[in-house]
Amino acid sequence: MQDFMMLFVTIIDSIIEFLKTSVLAFIILNWLSFFNIINVHNRVVSMIMEILYRIVEPMLRPIRRIVSNSGNVDFSSIFLLLILWIVQRCLPMITNIIF
Repeated sequence: MQDFMMLFVTIIDSIIEFLKTSVLAFIILNWLSFFNIINVHNRVVSMIMEILYRIVEPMLRPIRRIVSNSGNVDFSSIFLLLILWIVQRCLPMITNIIF
């Protein structure tokens, strides 16, 4: 049972780390495209942005409903990073309670 718990925590931790990296890449690419530093009409850039959009947007949508829009600045991605960080930090405590 202990091995299963460690495997479970490791897998969930890896998934959260992947999601955090995806959100950061999504934020950076959006900023770079907003300031016309990267060309969004480039096929590789648009494919990367589309993949990141499909990964990150389903998690951002519920947060955007709660967080009000403040002009051009989108704080929902920052809140998502904060939520993922909190879940990742609390994961060992949660698994100790469950198992």
